[in-house]
Amino acid sequence: MKSATAALEDNHQNPYAITSALEILAILRSIQNQKALIQIHAKQPNTTFITTLLEIDADNGAIKLDTAREDIWNKRILTAEHISFEASVNKIRIQFAATQVTACLQDNQPALLVAIPTELIRLQRRDHFRINTPVIKPVLCNVSIKTSAGNKAVNLPLENISCGGLSMFDDEQLLDHAQSTVYKDCVITLPDVGSISVTLQLTHALPQEMASGKIRHHLGCAFVNPPASAINLLQRYVGKLERELIAKERGFA
Repeated sequence: MKSATAALEDNHQNPYAITSALEILAILRSIQNQKALIQIHAKQPNTTFITTLLEIDADNGAIKLDTAREDIWNKRILTAEHISFEASVNKIRIQFAATQVTACLQDNQPALLVAIPTELIRLQRRDHFRINTPVIKPVLCNVSIKTSAGNKAVNLPLENISCGGLSMFDDEQLLDHAQSTVYKDCVITLPDVGSISVTLQLTHALPQEMASGKIRHHLGCAFVNPPASAINLLQRYVGKLERELIAKERGFA
């Protein structure tokens, strides 16, 4: 298959970029063996859906992916010029891109054909310790989104938080899940500490299948130039959660 892969932004300067063909194949096999969910995203036309890796055809330099449930999404992805893919294997994010997806068959069933990437990103390093936020009374992130009727504020529950960023759930896919998307003027209320107004940049969007079969959408975001006052409140809140966790582990709470 003719190569139709594309590099993600600034990958040539990214210390997590992998270009070894053997290592790329090994990572793709891990995705296949673990049946990891893969998110496909294209901006033009705007398309996002979840798929799985069906087959690796190393001899022809291609991989086959399952199609979307709705045929309209398949038609859109086949006309897109730049497509990004993201999966999670052993809590390590894997990202790669392509400039073309074509239709094919796998065991006489419709499938999607993509060139094996010549480069992918494997991310696992974090510069800040992240701690899970409460589940029963979740911390909410207020984000403004554009609708046909104008701007609308939505509240998304956090999964975890650190002084460098956060992870939140967007199960209804209300936000744009394209990598590097910026969400401005987000307000997060930190219980017993205060509220902060921050700009978030999406670093990854990963689907996770629950035991019930429901798909949860995790959005990992980094804070963009947060003010010192926000960092101070974040440090206080993370410290508060750490103290509560230690107290619970010792049987004091």
